[in-house]
Amino acid sequence: MVVTFVFLSCETEPIKSDALDAVNATSKSLNSDNCTVDLLPDLPEIVNACAEAKPGSKSYLDLVIANGTLAGDYAAWCIDVARTLNAGDCFEANVFNSYEPIPAGVVDSPENFDLINWILNQDFVGELSENGVDAYTIGDVQWAMWELIDDANCIACTYLNPFNVGRANEIVSFAIANGAGYKPGGGDVLAVVLQPTDGKQVVIIPYYIECQPEIPCDPCDGKVTELTLKNNGDGANVKVVQKKDDVVVFDAYVDAGATFSFSGKDKNGTLGTEIIIYVDNDEHTRIHTSCSKPIGPGLISGDFEVVRGASLKGGELCPVDTPPDGGDCGECEGKVTKLTLQNTGIDANIKVVQKKDDLVVFDEFVNSGALFSFSGIDKKGTLGTEIIIYINETENTRIHTSCSKPIGPGLISGDFIVVGGASLKGGELCPVDTPPDGGDCGECDGKVTKLTLQNNGNDAVIKVVQKKDEVAIFEEFVSSGSSFSFSGKDKNGTLDTEIIIYVGGIEHTRIHTSCSKPIGPGLISGDFEVVGGASLKGGDLCPVDTPPGGGDCGECEGKVTKLTLKNNGNTASIRVAQKKDDITVFQGNVATGAPFSFSGLDKSGTLGTEIIIYVDGKEHVRVHTSCSKPIGTGLKIGDFEVLGGASLNGGELCPVDVPSVPPTNGDCGECEGKATNLILQNNGGQALIRVEQKDGAAVFEATVAAGDSFSFSGTDKNGTLGTEIAIYVNGVKHTSIHTSCSKPLGPGLVSGDFKVLGGASLNGGEFCPL
Repeated sequence: MVVTFVFLSCETEPIKSDALDAVNATSKSLNSDNCTVDLLPDLPEIVNACAEAKPGSKSYLDLVIANGTLAGDYAAWCIDVARTLNAGDCFEANVFNSYEPIPAGVVDSPENFDLINWILNQDFVGELSENGVDAYTIGDVQWAMWELIDDANCIACTYLNPFNVGRANEIVSFAIANGAGYKPGGGDVLAVVLQPTDGKQVVIIPYYIECQPEIPCDPCDGKVTELTLKNNGDGANVKVVQKKDDVVVFDAYVDAGATFSFSGKDKNGTLGTEIIIYVDNDEHTRIHTSCSKPIGPGLISGDFEVVRGASLKGGELCPVDTPPDGGDCGECEGKVTKLTLQNTGIDANIKVVQKKDDLVVFDEFVNSGALFSFSGIDKKGTLGTEIIIYINETENTRIHTSCSKPIGPGLISGDFIVVGGASLKGGELCPVDTPPDGGDCGECDGKVTKLTLQNNGNDAVIKVVQKKDEVAIFEEFVSSGSSFSFSGKDKNGTLDTEIIIYVGGIEHTRIHTSCSKPIGPGLISGDFEVVGGASLKGGDLCPVDTPPGGGDCGECEGKVTKLTLKNNGNTASIRVAQKKDDITVFQGNVATGAPFSFSGLDKSGTLGTEIIIYVDGKEHVRVHTSCSKPIGTGLKIGDFEVLGGASLNGGELCPVDVPSVPPTNGDCGECEGKATNLILQNNGGQALIRVEQKDGAAVFEATVAAGDSFSFSGTDKNGTLGTEIAIYVNGVKHTSIHTSCSKPLGPGLVSGDFKVLGGASLNGGEFCPL
């Protein structure tokens, strides 16, 4: 046997490249409608690999792994020009996932692995470059990878030929423009790093990932019955105890990074209301299992992360978000018992007093930036309803401790930031957002008493009138960009329910001051922005978000009275009819891009429950005007877009953010009374498909080719499909679809390899698209 050795090198004459700024990568699993791509698959820690050929047939290097879960032939790439590897070399290598932290020194720019993963999934080799003549080569792709992942690139580039720096830089530019934050999807590959333990060339290999069917889940209901946790801390003896009865449900040594599972042992097979986790016999953390707080995969408490679980009535737990501080915390309940504050002001003597009983709970010198803590000393050990903080005997700020307003880490009041605390019934306080102005404020309560507005329009004489009694409360010349203030003059000193603002003697806008709608700094109405104010019972107004349209508006209530639509289709004859009585409320030719308006003609002046829009004599789309579905500015309905409108009891319609309503050839409705029939498309391979109702009755069984559709109807006593159907592929259960109408169902729904194309429900008729 003759063995030929070829010297492989990623170059030994590196030069620095300052061409690129680092692009941060992210590492998360990807979720589609019904499946999950796991970007953190289980990989071996060590593999044995052999370099077969260089250049490779489709990459810089052909590589073989003979044994283990990564066994196979790979198109590998070089990621460090300073190291070498010989053809025929076999080596042991550490294995790292490019979407997980990689030890320092293995790769120069690991933050750019999102760009490398993007390149791996584009199949550049053999594709035409930007000039439309030359094709990208293996050398082009390799040079681009070095430029992104290494702190140097080749000089002679002997082993890249043929290659072209211009083409390679095109790939770099494409990656920067399109690959930031990239995460592979189902059927794509992710870069797995192999670091030879003997100092040879570090390489990457492509690892194929699949989209795994997502397990149906529901929020926690009826207490948690089982949990699987991951130990993110050090290896240790872990003991899990049910709090209520002190029953041990788990007690064993758990390695760092390992998972462990346990089930409840109370009379219902649940974990009770709370579990306590001990690490090496010391209490480490607690997790609520009563379903009173969110729990599911993704929840982190101390060194432990929930990776799956189930509840008594809800089944498999759905993923949840962990509070920002990563701990198990609760909202303030039953008054605050203790607080830790940071002094962001000057070095000073700080005194904290409970307002109700004037008891001092803290009185010491505190340096700037330092933390200090105190606890309540009323009869229940709380701080009462409010504390007053003095700096060098001068009142600086007050903090509500009654739980009537948000309080927790992150709250800023005066020169102090809350960094921790607890409440009597809610335990540790969760983080909260401080109002943008950083002050102590309240929601509008009992009508507005005063306002400060900023004039964002032109210089003009501004007049403000209370609507109810027509009393003028302000009338002066106001420059553009200037602010002005006024107070209420009714018998209670409020502005009553609404004010009217006139500009140059002409009504310009109105603002609700009754507290029936959000009002506070940030609200914009016409050319005016609220920058401050107060209400009778709520004190200073907290900032609010102005509806996207910038106006004073309300949700649809009491049916729609008028609409203005924009024609996004072709110029056509448009007719709008009220469905109930077929009365025409608009008819005329409307040009492309032109708006048109109409009002309701029923006895209440509304458009009834639904309107039908005809284009050139044919029904084009229907719009719910009963206020049972969101409607407002921005809603797209077929070829039309809502530009404005009003409802009977809600006034001007606010913007909405809902899916567009597609054109319809007939009437459709939401699922109601269980599904009666379905049409599905097989997006998987050809297979024997069997569909069963929950009662075991088969409603369909036949071989279905890839891409073909098939239909079936319910066979229960009402002719429905019951509450759920199970779909089997070649005798193995593949997915389930809820047919009880408890979850959205209609054309567009994807479950496993199947997509709903059509169907109907008992009381709702044909399904509308989702």
